Amino acid sequence: MAGRCYLRLQDWGRARQHLREALRLQNPSYRREGAQSHIMLASTYLRQGRPEVDHAVSLASRAVETLTGEVDSARCVGYLARFVGDLGPYRRRPAVRQLTEQAAGLLTSA
Repeated sequence: MAGRCYLRLQDWGRARQHLREALRLQNPSYRREGAQSHIMLASTYLRQGRPEVDHAVSLASRAVETLTGEVDSARCVGYLARFVGDLGPYRRRPAVRQLTEQAAGLLTSA
């Protein structure tokens, strides 16, 4: 919860710290929460002053893998859709195109 609050406050460093810790401590069986945390963590890297697009995409890709076949969560897909929308300025990058293709099935079914 703290990571989400810092994300809303646009304090990327603190959000990242709490989201990483949540992922580290989280029970692996809580797949939906893990997917959500990965998307939020990816957002911190994308929205910071100097975006780390490839790292953000890598984290979001983990969430897409979880949401494809393992977890059915409209809320997580909504977070993913916003994240993919935020990738617009970077859409020509191969990693971004790959993530967009990977997520397409989830986003069209939502």
